[in-house]
Amino acid sequence: MITVRALRCARPTHKSIFLYAIVIPIVFIWGNSITNQHLCVFPRRAAAPRKVEHVGPDSGKMGVQKVWKCRTIVPAPAACAAVLLLVAFSVIAVADPYVGGVPLTTVREGVVSGDLWFDHAHPMVKDWTHEYTLPAYSDIEWARLYVLIYCGSMTENYSGRANITFNSVQLGGTPDNLSSAVFNVSYSFPGVGGTGPVWVNDHCVRVTSDYLMWYDVTGLVQPTSNIHVYTWPTHPNFDGRVKGATLVVAYNDGDSDTVHYWVNQGHDTDSYLCDDNLGVDYVGVTNFAAALSSGSVVQSANLTVVHYASTDGTYTFNGVTIPTDPSETTTPPGENWQGGFSGYNSWMVASLFTSNGNNSLTYNRTGDYTYYKITQAFLTANYEEYEESNAQTWYLWDDPYCGTPANDTYAHKLDANMSRAGYGESNQSTVLTDHEVAWWYPEGPALVDVYFGDKDWVAELYYEVSPHGSGTIYVEIFSINVTNGTIDYRFAYNSTTVTGTTNGYLNFTVPDDATTTQTVLSGHMFAVRLRYVGTGDFTIWYNGPGGEGGTPSRIMSPILDPGYPVPELASGLLLALGLLLLLGLCGLRKNRRE
Repeated sequence: MITVRALRCARPTHKSIFLYAIVIPIVFIWGNSITNQHLCVFPRRAAAPRKVEHVGPDSGKMGVQKVWKCRTIVPAPAACAAVLLLVAFSVIAVADPYVGGVPLTTVREGVVSGDLWFDHAHPMVKDWTHEYTLPAYSDIEWARLYVLIYCGSMTENYSGRANITFNSVQLGGTPDNLSSAVFNVSYSFPGVGGTGPVWVNDHCVRVTSDYLMWYDVTGLVQPTSNIHVYTWPTHPNFDGRVKGATLVVAYNDGDSDTVHYWVNQGHDTDSYLCDDNLGVDYVGVTNFAAALSSGSVVQSANLTVVHYASTDGTYTFNGVTIPTDPSETTTPPGENWQGGFSGYNSWMVASLFTSNGNNSLTYNRTGDYTYYKITQAFLTANYEEYEESNAQTWYLWDDPYCGTPANDTYAHKLDANMSRAGYGESNQSTVLTDHEVAWWYPEGPALVDVYFGDKDWVAELYYEVSPHGSGTIYVEIFSINVTNGTIDYRFAYNSTTVTGTTNGYLNFTVPDDATTTQTVLSGHMFAVRLRYVGTGDFTIWYNGPGGEGGTPSRIMSPILDPGYPVPELASGLLLALGLLLLLGLCGLRKNRRE
């Protein structure tokens, strides 16, 4: 089932508190004085980034990635509530206060077995045709087409029209049936007393010099689809070039993948005019509210932005700076394409993704006398629902391990127990520096041979990295000899990069090593090693980031865990053998008495 979540409230600032303190009493006093009057209120496996055809707009081609408001008349008391809602919304999502804009919010969220695919083009012509080739799919769950038209002025009403067809079907429409859309409004800056965004209808909004339109094409998409956009002027100064077109498709492909996707949409700006005239460095933010099921393990996650700027902006995701021009060699890796006045960036953000809570993207212009505009942001998370009924959870502690520690070549910062009974106190942590390791051991050895199958382990770690530190954290699982600490073999491992943060969270798989067996022999035990290679300090918190508590670091065994240290089947056999032996002894005694 598809759910659409509302944007969650940000923490109130001193400005918002002031706003509530002043505006709310005025609204109630004013509302009481007009009780009998009326008021007009205006109111998912996210695959690695697809191959890109890097063709500049000057060649006449484009870069391609394969991969709501209305007016309501309400009674005055309801108007008071509506005004309060608008006040609250102004705290949640704000735009460039000088130029104006529409902040990005989630307009679509869902789960598919395929992916969220998009194709972005930047043709900069007035008559444009393009063909889309979609990935193989079994059915289309949702598809939306975005078209951005440049009118030629940031404020003037240079009017014109556009006709847009998708797979030969005309989209939109006007009362006179002469076109898909008509552009006939002016624009004014809020910073000089203007109104900002102008809603032409429920699927078209003007912000500065651009009209953004969007259309539901779910029922029109075909494996090979095409678009034709043609514009013409009704004012001699109307420009009419197609600045951009983006097709976004959420599809199923019939396999076993589970991909959660979010589509955030808006028409937000960030301009130097805000800095120069108001002294405000506007930084835009949009949130993706995630609530994956308990035990979900994220295999991969992709974040994408589509922007309209000749100079790309700067970005952070969940408080971590991500590169403006992502590539295979950046951290995190990804890809980007930049045209004359538009482009996109895609990042692989599995190590930064939050499974439960807000995933926050910020965007900011860069350079002097520049404009930046963003219209879409996409997030996908490919995850596996872990069957915790078979998996066992081992919580990391700092209680000293009293046995013989693992015999490896690294300096041990810690040898400690881990427990299935519960997690430690909230102030427990261990700090690792470059090439230091920490080991954790279960309560005891395997009582019989225990085979974990060929499935993956899962690591959930809450950590902190010193401000200027960065490096790689390795999670490795071994079989060791309890008597002398000798390492038998490593049967699962993974690693991920980490950078300076005070509130880090990792949820990732620790895959089975196909070159060894996931069998722990009787009298041996499995053990977990964390190894840090990098600069600064890596702090692992046992019970929540910063020691806040309630969010323990833990390791989960594979879904085929038979029940270490004694498999359930073996326990049953031992019980059955015990009963048989008891019955046999009773029968023997009876025979002797006879």
